[in-house]
Amino acid sequence: MLHETEFRLRYREVDRPALQMIGLQLDLPLGPRAYVPLQASGAYTAYLGYPGYAEILGGLGLQTRLETGERWQAFAQALVGANVHGRTVKGSAGLRWLLDERLALNASLGRLAARSRGVGRFEANHVSLGLDYRFSVPTR
Repeated sequence: MLHETEFRLRYREVDRPALQMIGLQLDLPLGPRAYVPLQASGAYTAYLGYPGYAEILGGLGLQTRLETGERWQAFAQALVGANVHGRTVKGSAGLRWLLDERLALNASLGRLAARSRGVGRFEANHVSLGLDYRFSVPTR
């Protein structure tokens, strides 16, 4: 589960107010260092005067390997998908702080861009804070 703020948002070469979003991300492990992130987010603030902005994305994530007793894990992910403006690309990197073997807090920064034919370019930076829950404990 995550809360995300998209700021320095530009659409059709015009600066727009920041968006506040709530989202879910499911990570499917490929190994100790790689995973497939699937993410869906929706804004709870108005966008272009309307209550409706959403993203659905999937991609590839890489993370540092966790050794016994470590509390910090770095990660980076590249996602592709769609938002209300069309094809979307989103990249981010951050840190995860493990509270125990199932719960962690995470924070990340990144960049998002979307474009569809004839509509214009959408760009934003984003900062995200989240809570991770691992349904299965990773093997080492």
